Amino acid sequence: MVRSPLWLLLGLGAVLQLATCSDRATDASNAPFRVVFIADTHLIGPQYECCSESPGVDNSSIVRTRERFVAVRETINAITPRPDMVFVLGDVLHAAYHSDDPAFYETTETAFSVAAELFAELEVPVHFVWGNHDYEVDCGHPERSYSRELSHQLFARFFATPPYQAIDHKGWKFILTNGMLGRSWDPADPECDTFYASYGPEQLGWIEAHLAEGKPSIVLAHYPAFLSRRDEAPGTTAPDLWTLLAGSDVVRGTFVGHMHRWIDVSTLGTPREPEWVVAATRYDVDNLWLVEFDPVAGSFVVLDQPKGIPFGTCADTWSYDGEPMPVENEVETGDCVIGLG
Repeated sequence: MVRSPLWLLLGLGAVLQLATCSDRATDASNAPFRVVFIADTHLIGPQYECCSESPGVDNSSIVRTRERFVAVRETINAITPRPDMVFVLGDVLHAAYHSDDPAFYETTETAFSVAAELFAELEVPVHFVWGNHDYEVDCGHPERSYSRELSHQLFARFFATPPYQAIDHKGWKFILTNGMLGRSWDPADPECDTFYASYGPEQLGWIEAHLAEGKPSIVLAHYPAFLSRRDEAPGTTAPDLWTLLAGSDVVRGTFVGHMHRWIDVSTLGTPREPEWVVAATRYDVDNLWLVEFDPVAGSFVVLDQPKGIPFGTCADTWSYDGEPMPVENEVETGDCVIGLG
C-alpha cells in the first residue's frame, strides 16, 4: 500500500474545504431572495386633526394608519423564510409639516418621530420611495409650502434616506425614484401641478446611467408612469421617465403606490409591463406583496399576487409561514371599496 504523506492529505483537505466554502458562497449569492413591497402608510403625528380627508374610507382610515402599520409590521417580521428587505412605495407620512425650523422636529413629537419609531421595529432592512405627502407643496404659493431642502434634511435625519437612490442586491438593481423633484413640484414655477410627477433632468440622467449598467432592474416610483410629465428634458436621451422605461430592455417591472388600489397598470396604459400599483396599508393590514427574485434567470414572481382585489383598497388574508397561502374564512377588517371614484 502506498501511503500519502501527511502534509499532502492535510493540503488536499484544505483545498476541498475551500472549494466547498466557495461553492456555498456562490450558491448563496445566486439563490433566489424575497422582498416585501408596501405602499402609502400615511402615518400621522399628534398634530393631526381629524377629519379633513375625502368622505368615506379616506376619513375612516386615516386615524387607523398607525395600528394598521403595526399589524403589517408584525406580519413582515413573522414571514418565514425571512425576506431580504422591505420597500415602501411612498407617502410614508401624512400632514407631517408644522414648522420651517428643523430643530422643532428634534424636540417635538411629530409624524416624523412617530414613523421613525414604528419602522425601527421592522426586523429586516427597509428602503423608502418618496411620495407626494412626504413633501408639502402648494402650487403658486411658495409662502404656504415647505422647502424640499427641509424635507430632504428631515428624511435624512429620521429615515437615513436620500431623495433618490439605487440598491444593488445579488445581481439585481432596484432604482428608487422621486417624482417630486421636477417643475410640477416647484411652487414658484408657472408649470407647477402636483397632480403629475416630474423627475428633473439631473435625476433622469441618473436613472439612465443606472439602466445602462445592464443589470436586471426594478423601477420603484410613487406615481404610475402615465401620471408622469412627458418631455421634461427635451433634446436629451433621457427626456422623461416614460421614455426611459419604454426604451429599456433591462427593466423587468415597475412597482408604484399613490392610487391606493391594487391595479395592473397595463389596463390603464404603461410604457413597459408589468407595472403594478400596490394598495395602501392605510386601508387594510393585508396590503403587502411578497416577491421572489431569481438572480440566475433575471426573473421574478409575486408569490401572493392573487390576494389583491383588482381596483380595490383591500386584499385577502394570506399566511406566510413557509410558502404563502390564502387563509380561509378570514373576517375582513379593512376599509374596502372597489373603483377609482
